[in-house]
Amino acid sequence: MLNRMRLVHLLDYDKNTGIFTRKVSVRKDRVGTIAGAPNGFGHIQIRLDGVLYMAHRLAWMWMYGDWPHTNIDHINGIPGDNRISNLRLATPKENQENVKRRIDNSSGVRGINWSKTHNRWIARVQHFKRRIFVGSFDSLFEAVCAVKSVRNQIFTHNKTEYAA
Repeated sequence: MLNRMRLVHLLDYDKNTGIFTRKVSVRKDRVGTIAGAPNGFGHIQIRLDGVLYMAHRLAWMWMYGDWPHTNIDHINGIPGDNRISNLRLATPKENQENVKRRIDNSSGVRGINWSKTHNRWIARVQHFKRRIFVGSFDSLFEAVCAVKSVRNQIFTHNKTEYAA
């Protein structure tokens, strides 16, 4: 298992940009080059000693000395943004509170969709694997306000400017 001393020997970390650079040449990766590449979900992965590590977990270890024993949440929801100010420890539930809206979402707001049947905006919130019906609304603005109000009451973790 990787420890902080080995990590510091292999990589430099800029806490303001979240970027790791190589301190030791490894095959085609030379000293000073940016370490890692995004995976299919946008998280940066870095290979060290033949093992792939997630950069946000390495950043946590670099800054705090210990391997994180729970999830690391990207506060702004951007998985490639590994600035230490954008990372926080989170339980799986807390991490789920910070998910982005689905790509097929037509309203532009997570948890709200247009019902052709009822000609109204339908608002729902998911909490502990339960879908909670918030209500149906004539305007998107009313639906957004209602969803945000319910989330603020039941969500414990995501009280950031990025919460939608």
